Amino acid sequence: MNLLKRIINGYPQYSFENIIMKLKDYDIVSFDIYDTLLKRDVNSPVDVFLAISRNIGSSIEFVELRKQSEQFAKQNKNCEITIFDIYKEILGKSLTLNGSKIVITEEIVQQLIEEELATEEKLTTINLEFMKIYNWCLEQNKTIYIISDMYLPSAFLEKLLRKNGYVGFEKLYVSSEYGKTKSNGSLFEVVVQENKLNKRNMIHIGDSKKGDFIEPLMLGIQVLNIARIQKNCEFFHTSNELYPFINNRVAKEETYIRRIGYEVYGPLLYCFSEWLCRHLSPEKDVLFFARDCYVVEKAMRILNQGMNSNFHYFLASRKSLTPPAMSNISDPEDICFFLKSASREFTLGDLILLLNIQSDYVYDIIKEKKLSLEMILKRDSLFENRMVYDLIKDLLPIIREKGAQEAKNFINYFDSLKIKKAVQVVDIGWRCTMQKCLETISETEINGYYFGVREDAHIGQRAKGLFLNHEDSEEKRNFIAANVALLEMFFTAPQGSVEGYTNEGNVIFSNSVKNKNEEIINKNITSELQDGALDFVKDYFNTYGHKVIKIETSVEGIMKLGGQPHAKDISSLGVFYFETGAKTVQVVAPKSVMFYTTHISQLKKDFIDSPWKIGFLKRLIKLPIDYRKIFSLLYARRNRK
Repeated sequence: MNLLKRIINGYPQYSFENIIMKLKDYDIVSFDIYDTLLKRDVNSPVDVFLAISRNIGSSIEFVELRKQSEQFAKQNKNCEITIFDIYKEILGKSLTLNGSKIVITEEIVQQLIEEELATEEKLTTINLEFMKIYNWCLEQNKTIYIISDMYLPSAFLEKLLRKNGYVGFEKLYVSSEYGKTKSNGSLFEVVVQENKLNKRNMIHIGDSKKGDFIEPLMLGIQVLNIARIQKNCEFFHTSNELYPFINNRVAKEETYIRRIGYEVYGPLLYCFSEWLCRHLSPEKDVLFFARDCYVVEKAMRILNQGMNSNFHYFLASRKSLTPPAMSNISDPEDICFFLKSASREFTLGDLILLLNIQSDYVYDIIKEKKLSLEMILKRDSLFENRMVYDLIKDLLPIIREKGAQEAKNFINYFDSLKIKKAVQVVDIGWRCTMQKCLETISETEINGYYFGVREDAHIGQRAKGLFLNHEDSEEKRNFIAANVALLEMFFTAPQGSVEGYTNEGNVIFSNSVKNKNEEIINKNITSELQDGALDFVKDYFNTYGHKVIKIETSVEGIMKLGGQPHAKDISSLGVFYFETGAKTVQVVAPKSVMFYTTHISQLKKDFIDSPWKIGFLKRLIKLPIDYRKIFSLLYARRNRK
């Protein structure tokens, strides 16, 4: 029954242009309020009572009492009821508030009414599509009436309308004030007779099948019956508590990528930032590691208005911190920890660059030992080749000397930040290598806060994770692996990565994307995603303050985007460029099936190189199958090797 009701309430759907065409021949336009001019951030009107219940420290007991009281009020009164009639039925009843059983007095009734009005105001927002239609009517000098079947006071509803930008209407008619209703046609009769209106020149717009369609039509008033449910939210299920909030607002975002930013990344960014607000110590300065935390620091400034003096966007990278951290190592094995966040496989040349010891002298030593810069090394078994171990051992003096100089340069940069307190760090994750480097350089233990901390981080409880917190969870690792490209294209910054520091402590940047056109594409995508996400953070914070969103709730959007993408999602985000080792590849760029039938080895290579493998499979195969399962099977097989 509920499914059928949702289907019925989802029709008819009209475009802005369709509605304007229907309105243009009428001089008088009347509007319904709820689900027409205004929307609530709830899936059902009963959810308003649930919100009140939470606010007053009650439970489902209040919800049932409120529902029953409305039913009794309707039974006991022949005409339309008011909110005061409803709460009169509650008077003298018992209710549990904050764990104590109380009898509801007139004073408590008044407090409950005030709480309901405050909750209604908080949960009510503008219907973006109908604001455009309303404003068009004003521009066309239409005479506008607003007609509502509602128990709330007309003065309150008028205040709500004006607060949300609805001004310039002739008059507001509310059933509770007139004792007449739209649902039996009598309120329309009042509007027509009181204003001496020509019914043939009038059209009414609303979502109710009876009160906004059948009844006015029977009276000779033209009608435009609209869908109660307008589906704007793409990536959250209707049962998710964020669905109505997003559904009511995401349409304001100007581009599809900004909409993805608002709907998918916004909840994730807010959830992480709000978690940080609860866990970071106000007694310490906060270092937001570049580049992943560029947008996190911006979100934190929104949530901590006027309390941001201890925030620092910390220009560092694994590449800039690794050499200084190795200035005192005495054994080749010591470098292994600092490589934990490197790729699973890399070349000897990549290792030399990471250690920042590239020079003709070093390359001559490699040549003398008959080693190739192209030889493949495995991160987790770096020294299984004894010759590599011996090479690094011979290079230790150079590594220490270079590291000591880089440490001096880094300290000069750190001093320029004028940090006076102890520090704590924030990053996305996963093995906390940068935190370990900073601890090694400063010879101080530091607390770190992350979206995720892997079980092999080996940094102890000094690092805390929101989504992943040291546990060995195959499901969560699978999520990260499947969505790493989508996470990285969002959690990045417009400037290049930090290469190192000058003697004076100035930051040396490098552009990860060498091609200017590729750089522009990347900046545009990241900027739009971040702008959309920050809009969500502002909207949610301005509506609810520091309300907690559970991590399981916030990740639903990115799980849908990453695991079940639409063709439009792939075409919008798949053009992003990633640097993988020595190559730069697009996130999703498969060749044709026809090509791969004769080039099987190229298919394997392109799939391995693709940062968004589910997107790669979806664009290549284009069949309605569960690509997440395919990825999970391939990922599990790879990990068993």
